[in-house]
Amino acid sequence: MNNISNTYNYNDLASLNAISNMGEEKEAEALKQVAHQFESMFIGMMLKSMRDANATFEEDNPLNTNESKFYRQMFDDQLALSMSQGEGIGLADSIYRQLKDQFNVQEADGEKPDREQPIRDFSGGKSFSTLKPDLDLPQFNQPNQGYSVPDSQPNVQSLQDAAPRITPVNVPPLRSQSSSNENTSMDIKVNPTSEPLGPIKKQSAFETPQEFVDILWPVAQKIGDVMGVDPKAIVAQAALETGWGKHIIHQGDGKNSHNLFGIKADHRWDGGVANVSTLEYRQGVAQKEVAPFRVYDSYEHSLKDYANFVKESDRYQEAIKNGKSIKGYSEGLQQGGYATDPHYAKKIQRIAGGELLAQAIDRAGRG
Repeated sequence: MNNISNTYNYNDLASLNAISNMGEEKEAEALKQVAHQFESMFIGMMLKSMRDANATFEEDNPLNTNESKFYRQMFDDQLALSMSQGEGIGLADSIYRQLKDQFNVQEADGEKPDREQPIRDFSGGKSFSTLKPDLDLPQFNQPNQGYSVPDSQPNVQSLQDAAPRITPVNVPPLRSQSSSNENTSMDIKVNPTSEPLGPIKKQSAFETPQEFVDILWPVAQKIGDVMGVDPKAIVAQAALETGWGKHIIHQGDGKNSHNLFGIKADHRWDGGVANVSTLEYRQGVAQKEVAPFRVYDSYEHSLKDYANFVKESDRYQEAIKNGKSIKGYSEGLQQGGYATDPHYAKKIQRIAGGELLAQAIDRAGRG
């Protein structure tokens, strides 16, 4: 039995050390194991509540001894660990996604993002259709996966057909979106769709971090020279804002906005606009908002506008002054109010100093 398998053995008191020993090279896998441990704790609390509910019926039971309670508790603890293995009850996946986004942990090579995994229906019915990262709502006539429905169960498809139709909306995944639009009194009105829309096929951006760096690195070097900023900081910020190009903002018709830095549109912008839902932090509390974002003709256009946006703003002069330092530049952006995420600067520093970006830049240079 390997070390990770031992983490599901209640009697192995040193088993959790196996997770910490995985190191940064297997950070995503370690985070998954942590999520499963949290799920087992939740299952353990459920089992304890069930046992407590039966305590009244055990008062006069001669088999209800302190010894039996002790061994039963050990059994429940092991059962909770065992139940959290594999797919578990689905809670570990949610915890993993939240922790991965919070600590900016990259997916392992070849691994699909967890947002694309199907959500299991543990009521005995069919599983829900796969959710996409852009949160486009699937049609109900897509093939179902998961457990089959016995004839004695209610007809799930008929219930779905009876449900009201929901209009798909252009909503990218929730993330640490920038608030880089400076204060303005201009009111932006978002007109709701007047009639149902069909599924919108969004233009693909980048499939891998390497492809993302291959395209942006040459332009980022030129922009960095003009700005006096380390190009690694520029690419790292773009990677943070877009999830290495996988979650770039799209327009209502599905076209790519090429917006790499989450720059919002205000009265100074006369180009295209994409109104999307975003996650903002107000007094440390995350809130969903609909905001207008700039639309560009190309990624080079986005990088050039970003350079002008930062250089011409009084708020970011401290960042420009420390542009050769990734730490100084990123902290200057955060202090200037570029983003509402309180950990924005640290996330940029982590990506810029990470092995993934270093290897991608090295390959891009050799190519």
